[in-house]
Parts: sequence; structure tokens; C-alpha cells
Amino acid sequence: NYIERADVVIGGNLVVRSSCYYSSIQVNGDMLCQDKTKLVGGSIIVKGSITAGQVGSNASQPMVIGAGIDPRRFKRHRELTRQYDRFLSNVKGIQHRYGKKTGGEKQMNLLLEEMEEIEKELSVLNLIPEMPEDSMGQPGSFFTTATISVDGLISAGTVIRLGNDILTVERALSRVRIRMNSTSGEIENIPM
Repeated sequence: NYIERADVVIGGNLVVRSSCYYSSIQVNGDMLCQDKTKLVGGSIIVKGSITAGQVGSNASQPMVIGAGIDPRRFKRHRELTRQYDRFLSNVKGIQHRYGKKTGGEKQMNLLLEEMEEIEKELSVLNLIPEMPEDSMGQPGSFFTTATISVDGLISAGTVIRLGNDILTVERALSRVRIRMNSTSGEIENIPM
């Protein structure tokens, strides 16, 4: 009926009947929720499509909700991004410590090489399940048919991911279907 403050990995489809609060959810199928189901806080990454009642809340931290994303690839993407951010922080620390003086150059060069390798991997990592994992940037590699359908309200601040694209909801939306435009490849919302 509900999921609360949990880390969940589902091999197939997930049906939520009541609510999902502050959880990290990865689904290798579709996620289906009853009309009045509330999804609040945390992150939901689904390989297929999502049907939900209410997404996010003004009283909670913004949530991330994504469809058309391979959960395993998304986890790798998140790990690489965190690692890159740590290296970047270390580079800034070395620059702050040594300034223009010599010293720390060897350490700095090693970090920069590591960061370059991460950038290369991130630049080809395609999150869309139907596409080869290393196909980002190739023709036709951007499009996913997955959708997010919300019968109720999507709160402002919610981060929507469809495949490799990201959109932060600027103002609350209600009764919408979010999909990728097949021509432009941009995320669009269509009233239901």
C-alpha cells in the first residue's frame, strides 16, 4: 500500500496504492499508482512509464522522478557525477592552498586526468534502456517513448527526468502527461 523512507529495487512493475514518502525507488518496469496516491520527497527512477496521483509537495524537499531510464545506468551516472564533484573540490582545495606557487602540481595533474576520464565516460553514457549504453550523442539516441502521467498536482521544484533530459518544474502543474517531443527531443507536458 505505501513506501516510507526506504531503498527499493523492483525487478518488474510496481503498484503503489496509497503513498510513497522520502524513498529511493528503482523500477525495472512501469510504476502504477492509484488516482489519489502521493509521491513526496526522495527519488523514483523507472525503466518504463509512470502513472501517479500527486507528485511532490510544497512542504517537502523537491523530489526527482524519472521515466525511460535504466536504473543501473542511472546509478552509475550518479556515482560518476559524485566522484567528479569530489575531484573538482580537491582541485579547488589545491589551488587555494598553493595559489600560483609551485607545489601540488603532480597531485593536481593526477586529479585532472581522473576528471577527464570521468567526463569521457559521462559524455557517452546513455540512460535510455532501449539504446546501447555507450551511444549518447549518436543520431536517434535521445528519444524515449516513456511518459509520466499525473492525475493530480506536480509541485514546483520537482525535477523531471525523461531519458537523458532534465526539467525542473517552475510552477505547479495539474492533470498532465509529460513526454518527450519526437521532433525536438525536448520534454513537454500535455493537459490530460
